[in-house]
Amino acid sequence: MGEAKRRKLLGDYPDVTTKPRRTEVQLGVSLGLLKPGETISFAHTTDPAICASPNLMTADGAEEYPGFSGTGFFAKRGDEVFYITARHCLTKDHDADISALAANLHIPYDLNGDTETTRDYVQFNQALSLRHESDDIAGKFVDLLVLTISRPPEKHKYEKLLNRAIKLPPTGEWLDRLIEHPSVKNDFETGKSIRFSVVGFPHEGTTSNIEYPNNMPIKIVAQAAKFSGYLGRGTGPDRYMLNEVTWPDDLNGFSGSPVIVHWRKGDNSNYALAGVMVTGGGNKAQFIRISLVSEALKSPASSDNALKRA
Repeated sequence: MGEAKRRKLLGDYPDVTTKPRRTEVQLGVSLGLLKPGETISFAHTTDPAICASPNLMTADGAEEYPGFSGTGFFAKRGDEVFYITARHCLTKDHDADISALAANLHIPYDLNGDTETTRDYVQFNQALSLRHESDDIAGKFVDLLVLTISRPPEKHKYEKLLNRAIKLPPTGEWLDRLIEHPSVKNDFETGKSIRFSVVGFPHEGTTSNIEYPNNMPIKIVAQAAKFSGYLGRGTGPDRYMLNEVTWPDDLNGFSGSPVIVHWRKGDNSNYALAGVMVTGGGNKAQFIRISLVSEALKSPASSDNALKRA
């Protein structure tokens, strides 16, 4: 692949340390999210794009013919790793047995190399959905799915997931507080705020492909891509919008992708997880806010009357 094409698909992240019209926006101390001298515990100093993976799904009776079904990503809290995606990547039926469908999801430990047996794929324990009681959100569940992971006996495989996984914030409320800050709020309301990025596996505009040669192993090529958009208000209380997205092709396949914010601290780049993309079109994309990802991970049912874990 030529360098120009590669840069288009996985280029640099926009830096939100400064926003349009050169008005300074600082994450951290200047936004009141941190006290002087504190650091952001869930920030990365290296590009977290390797957390993303294409969702490979099979159907009962056709296990030898996997297909792409959106994107997911590995995320961690401490030494526990989860796999997160959009619920509709597995089903749009809110009455479906999501655990049974998750059993047909095949995610390799490594995107490079051969997968010969089920031991080459991540094994899941539980499927966690977030139930809501809002009249402003369609269906019974937030469009979000968190899968807990069974640790493999081979220690190096789990260490590989830990290295790939993006950090989960303690609560995710940092983003909700950020948009209320005076230096961000006005532009947020007009849909021309700071830029966030999405890393995933779209169905168009890349070399991603699955080949089923006769009497030969299936060949899967999965190529990641990235786009960005201006943060703005979403169409429901569970999500935010990205406006004027930079991806020129159809957004199909990006569902379930991690939404990432990038800023600079001195000469160093920092990255943090902001949410999970769920829908897009018309030069816009929407993502589930990170605070709801944290809500889905809670062991007890939520005390919030509007949001309960299934």
